Amino acid sequence: MWNNEVEICFSKCDGPDYCKSFDHCRAWGCRLLRYVPATLPRTEMEKAEIFSAVYSRAEQLGVIRCKNFNPLGIDEALDDEVQLRLIIGSGDA
Repeated sequence: MWNNEVEICFSKCDGPDYCKSFDHCRAWGCRLLRYVPATLPRTEMEKAEIFSAVYSRAEQLGVIRCKNFNPLGIDEALDDEVQLRLIIGSGDA
């Protein structure tokens, strides 16, 4: 079930660039996924825990059903330390 915020976002979405337009969620591939890790993951287990948290949030919100959301973007962000630092820095705002 989608919440109202997801329905509104989905109706306004005009492609993947729309999804990444807010700083606080640039790397997860959806502006509604506002998960900010406390620290950079250093092990595969830590990356898996973050992936699970982000994916679970995407399921809870209904983002999984969006045609522009790609869960592989979570893995790509987890493998990009620069993007992770930007995400972690966005939690300070």
